Amino acid sequence: MMFETPLGASLLPETNGQAALLLRHFRSRAGLTQEELADVSGISVRCIRDLERGKTRPRPSTLRKIADSLSLDEQEQREFFIKGMNHLPKLPVRLGEVNMPMNAEPAEISSLESRSFIGRKVELEAVSRAFQRGAAGDGNLIFLVGMPGVGKTALAVRWALENYERFPGGVYFFDSPTAWGPGPVEGERPLVLMLRALGIPVGGDEGCSAMLAAPREELRGRRTLVILDDVPSAAHVRSVLSGISSLTLLVTSRRRMDGLVATHGASQIVAPVLQDGEAAQLVAMMGLGEGHGDLAERISQGCAGHPLALRIASVASLQYPELFRRGDIGKIVMRDDVMGDEGYGLRSRFQHEYRKLPAEAAKLFRYLAANGGRPLTVDEASAGFGVSESEAAQNLSVLCSYNFVQRTGHGVYESHRIARAFAQTLVAT
Repeated sequence: MMFETPLGASLLPETNGQAALLLRHFRSRAGLTQEELADVSGISVRCIRDLERGKTRPRPSTLRKIADSLSLDEQEQREFFIKGMNHLPKLPVRLGEVNMPMNAEPAEISSLESRSFIGRKVELEAVSRAFQRGAAGDGNLIFLVGMPGVGKTALAVRWALENYERFPGGVYFFDSPTAWGPGPVEGERPLVLMLRALGIPVGGDEGCSAMLAAPREELRGRRTLVILDDVPSAAHVRSVLSGISSLTLLVTSRRRMDGLVATHGASQIVAPVLQDGEAAQLVAMMGLGEGHGDLAERISQGCAGHPLALRIASVASLQYPELFRRGDIGKIVMRDDVMGDEGYGLRSRFQHEYRKLPAEAAKLFRYLAANGGRPLTVDEASAGFGVSESEAAQNLSVLCSYNFVQRTGHGVYESHRIARAFAQTLVAT
């Protein structure tokens, strides 16, 4: 799927008056005058006055400053953002001329965002800092990496929502199956698709150097954001980088991209799981609010902040509360049948990455699971797994690159509770 957001003023209707009413309500409740709100938020009095009259289109950054200044809770912030950003333009999808699957339905940037986005302030600020470090006109390459289901795509889309005004050249979204297909990287075809989607007329039968000369010049200086979602490997990124490197590329992947950090100066941000408070908010937002205290807490602890696991457990527990009150939460969310959506569950996502592991790294991952998934050092892995220290260090580094384990302080390696739950399914079979 690809979406484009042209930002011509004629495409943006007047802000809905509901946002103005909300702002006046929240400001009055806080006991602030327009002048006082301007002082604490750093926004001009005129801007606040126009917002309350419904005469201006608020930027996402403006809404965030106001929300922070008025100490709005998560639910109030969400309502305020929805009302304030309902002017987002329709994002027409254009089909490429190459033989690849595309979703031809119209889309909006906001429709790609999860309806239960929680927190992520630190990570959003990290993406903004990475963007600001990029040289104007010379492109910017930013990676959001992390284990399956940790919320990389939601984070990328939210950042695009909050910063779309920075990209008058448009915002484009390509998911991996659309851009590259299910198989290995195949020549210039993905790049041809992307260039055509960006409005660059190129032919698929041209040589690489001839094909790229004009597009490079035409794209240089464009302030355009391209989101490449769920990219399988660095090779996939490199296959298109030569043609669109002058743009801002925000790439999500389950794999670390250390090679491109080294060769291209890319920024890499590892998406963490949610903090305890954020996890509790997500569980409540998914339906386990008042009256579900014990069950909600059990799910929050059992999922250890993993966003997709929290969503699956929260929804399924409303139908099968006894199962979640008595069973192992990690094992339950790893069952693809628990949501009646086999092939798209959490285990399937981990399994997809596990199949790509080298044989020795996969054996070590199973060994860690068989030993309870406890944190261990290279020495301990070497002794327990029966390999040299250099081999143990190599295999642990591979597992880190796939985000199956993480290196903590003092050379200790450990895996997240949900990754351990997946590993247990391998040992059981």
